[in-house]
Amino acid sequence: MSLNVKLVLLLLGGIAIGWFAHAPASVRAASSSASYQLQGSGPGQVLSTFNEAEDTIYVYQGVGAGYSNVYCSYKLHLGRPGQPVNRENCPVGTLH
Repeated sequence: MSLNVKLVLLLLGGIAIGWFAHAPASVRAASSSASYQLQGSGPGQVLSTFNEAEDTIYVYQGVGAGYSNVYCSYKLHLGRPGQPVNRENCPVGTLH
């Protein structure tokens, strides 16, 4: 097998391992009751924050492009497991 073929196979193997091993980044701050999750990349990147005190998830869409201030798109109020999730649009121009 030629050196070029071996290098291409090695590169493809590395890409495959990286693709199957990736997971959304999830961070939980030790001194806060909020959890964060960042999904995607580029213009379609979405940031979700969970406020444990309010049982609410705040969703910020398009955080990877555009202006430096990204406002909340909508929030999800969570009830007990099995109950419906209440989706509510965030007020225009508010930061949570």
